[in-house]
Amino acid sequence: MRIVHTADVHLSQDHPERTEALEEIIEICEKEKAELLLITGDLFDANVNIENLKTEVRPLFSENSFQTLVIPGNHDRSAFRQEDYFGEDIEILQDKTYSQKLFDDVNIVSLPYTSKSFSELVQPLSEAVEEDRENIMMIHCTLAGASGGFGEETEYLPVKPSEIVQTGFDYVLAGHIHSSATRKTFGQTTFAYSGSPVSISSTEIGKRKIWILDTEKGLETREIDTEYFIRKEKELLPGEEEKIEEEIEEDLEEKDLEKASVKVKIRGFTEENVEEISERVEKTLKGLDPAEVSVDTLNLESVSSIVDSEIYREFRRKMEEKSFENPEEVEEKFLRGLSRHER
Repeated sequence: MRIVHTADVHLSQDHPERTEALEEIIEICEKEKAELLLITGDLFDANVNIENLKTEVRPLFSENSFQTLVIPGNHDRSAFRQEDYFGEDIEILQDKTYSQKLFDDVNIVSLPYTSKSFSELVQPLSEAVEEDRENIMMIHCTLAGASGGFGEETEYLPVKPSEIVQTGFDYVLAGHIHSSATRKTFGQTTFAYSGSPVSISSTEIGKRKIWILDTEKGLETREIDTEYFIRKEKELLPGEEEKIEEEIEEDLEEKDLEKASVKVKIRGFTEENVEEISERVEKTLKGLDPAEVSVDTLNLESVSSIVDSEIYREFRRKMEEKSFENPEEVEEKFLRGLSRHER
């Protein structure tokens, strides 16, 4: 059986790119001959969005060759009502404790948004495991020890690796952490976050991905062509202005930037005008044709007067005479101290 997994789509009428991402995922499901699409929470960004978008999503979840199963997340936990209709090929799983769906070789157990602690659910979930099938849990949660990609989120339903092992599932497919598609193994259980299919905030960097689970071959990622963020941080010292522009271009020139928002943060010291450096770097970036460009030079300081001073020239002579393991770090500390003294 082939199953596609995503989460945290956060559909909103203010962000049509998220609907476009969902459309692409549905196309992939068709091409991959998937039988199931699992969306593990936060299909909608907020409860209010469901009223504005449910007619728009109905065609997406109708006349498909596969079925879509969805659980509520913390954003859309009260969005789904019994009377709402989202399409002929979608089912919202929101039974109070868990829902169970049996297929030929797969047992899907879904845990909707809950105020309970996961420790209370370990026993009933373990009793839902079917010995003769691949057992897959759908959940929206925070893996204990996980970090990154929350954006404005808070911790929700903390789950310990030891508790995951106790449930006895083969796969736990999760939502809530947006940062990237990640996979961890705990005992015999594979735990996977899909990440958001569109970057919701600038902390969600890199090409977006989904998971494809083949019950015979295992779990693999697939890149999707959606909007995402690239962040680069560069440290500059006097005389390296042209070099840093070349480095940025080399870092990005092989990447597909059509849907990338690129943010470059430059810190350190320069003997040139900070605004001019910012403009040059921005021009370099735009030449690579990304969707959006941002250059942050708030922590870049012009020290042209210091570079022309006798004390700095003497420092450079001493640096050339000695062998330092990290000469750039030594120079940065010197410039920082001298700059503070000048101020």
